[in-house]
Amino acid sequence: LLSSMIHLGLGSNSLTGSIPTELGLLAFSNGLSLYDNGLTGSLPTELGLLSSMIHLGLGSNSLTGSIPTELGLLAFSNGLSLYDNGLTGSLPTELGLLTNISWLHLYTNSLTGSLPNELSSLTSMGSFIVENNAGLCGAVPTLSASISTTGTNLGTACLTAG
Repeated sequence: LLSSMIHLGLGSNSLTGSIPTELGLLAFSNGLSLYDNGLTGSLPTELGLLSSMIHLGLGSNSLTGSIPTELGLLAFSNGLSLYDNGLTGSLPTELGLLTNISWLHLYTNSLTGSLPNELSSLTSMGSFIVENNAGLCGAVPTLSASISTTGTNLGTACLTAG
C-alpha cells in the first residue's frame, strides 16, 4: 500500500470520474496536479488531510459543488488552483488561514457572495485571480501590499475596492 509520495502529476491525461477520497490518506510532501482532465463531482473534504501539501492543482476540470472549508487547514507554500471548473457557493472564510500561500487561482467558476475579510491575512500571496465569477460581489478586503495589480485580477465580477 502506497502511503507517501513526493508529487503526483497527472495533468492533461484525459482522466474522468471523481477524485478518489483515498487521495486524502496519502502523505504528499510536494503536490498533487490533476489539472486539465475530465474530473467530475465535488472536491473531497479528505483533501484537507493533506497537511504538508505545497501545491494543489485541480484547474480545468468539471468539478462542481462548493470549496470545502477543510482546504483552509492545508499549509500551502506555493498555491491552490481551482480555476475553470463549475464550483459554486461562497468562498470559505477558512481560506484566510492559508497565510503562506503564494497564489490563489479561483477564476472561471460560478462562485457567489463576497470575498471573506479573512483573505487580508494572506500576506505572502503574490497572485490572486477570481475573474469570471459573476456572482462575487461587494468590497475586496485589503490584500497584501506585495500583490501587484497584474497579479490581482478581479475581472468583471461586481467587486469594489475595500
